[in-house]
Amino acid sequence: MYLATDTSSQYYFDSGAWIAFSPDLTNYYTKGESDARFPTMADFADINLSASPVIIPSKLAGYRQVIEALLTTPFFGLITAVQSTTVTVQFTVGNNTSTATLPFDGTIANAKVGGIVRVDRKWDRTVQSTTVTYTLNTATSRCYSQNQEQADWNETDTASPKYIQNKPTIPAGVAVVDHLNSTAANESLSANQGRVLNEKIIEVEPKALTTESINSILTAAGFPAITQ
Repeated sequence: MYLATDTSSQYYFDSGAWIAFSPDLTNYYTKGESDARFPTMADFADINLSASPVIIPSKLAGYRQVIEALLTTPFFGLITAVQSTTVTVQFTVGNNTSTATLPFDGTIANAKVGGIVRVDRKWDRTVQSTTVTYTLNTATSRCYSQNQEQADWNETDTASPKYIQNKPTIPAGVAVVDHLNSTAANESLSANQGRVLNEKIIEVEPKALTTESINSILTAAGFPAITQ
């Protein structure tokens, strides 16, 4: 098939004849419609990933996973103020700089103005007809100290520097018996029975042997006594 053009029409050659080509453009987008539907590099450049809320146009919805990965990637920030349980931190994402006041996960005494913390942001997502809005959740987001932190057995946040990995499972409870008749292999003897056994051991503890006591035993058995 061949395509030929002139100033007024387009033709294509098919089966030995030139056929006029009149395309139906009713199902095609205009430039304005195309710009509104399909993302450009400028659309990505306009997104400020540092400040809340982050508003994403619906035409970028296909890139939601990439955008959310960028929003939740931890990074480092500079402490500009310290409160009782929170710190105000300044950080830069891309070409944009922002600040946020977030809970400090660590000993607040270790948080110093000018110090560096690791910022882990959590977001609430709201989907509208033409946009998707991400709002920073200041309750679940965290700033983590870069200083050494004391491990905390009760810490459940795996991202916290205080979290203890590979903790052994502590049994819920062990049965305790107060007698010596049990044959169970998973019961513990009571402290009271330990006291009783200790007293019995003291009662049967042998006394120191003397020459007189040895001679008494030997004589009773028909042997001669030891003479000094």
